[in-house]
Amino acid sequence: MKPFNISLLLSSVVLGASFVTGCYLLAHGQGDREPAAVSAAGSTANPLMTLQEAAEYMNLTEEQVKTIIEFENYTLDLAHSYTGRMFPYIKINNEFLVGRDELDEWIKENTQQRKEYTK
Repeated sequence: MKPFNISLLLSSVVLGASFVTGCYLLAHGQGDREPAAVSAAGSTANPLMTLQEAAEYMNLTEEQVKTIIEFENYTLDLAHSYTGRMFPYIKINNEFLVGRDELDEWIKENTQQRKEYTK
């Protein structure tokens, strides 16, 4: 009969505990969380911004942002399609709200394509 190997037993216990812990964390959503974004003021950044906040974020005026939205909507209405990513907003009771992460992606894509917006 072979002698009992304690290191094999310990490594099996550690491996099993790691597997169970990993499954528990994945099942309860702990494995896919990212730290919340923190603004310059130190508070957690909201995922949505008002149109004014979005304009300030992009160093534009609110009218310039509205021109972008109107231009994209006009192009969509005219051609019944739009190439590329449209300005990321939702409208609730006549108030525009802009997704922060989507806005970053929109900025990246539109600057790479060098899009021009005119009235």
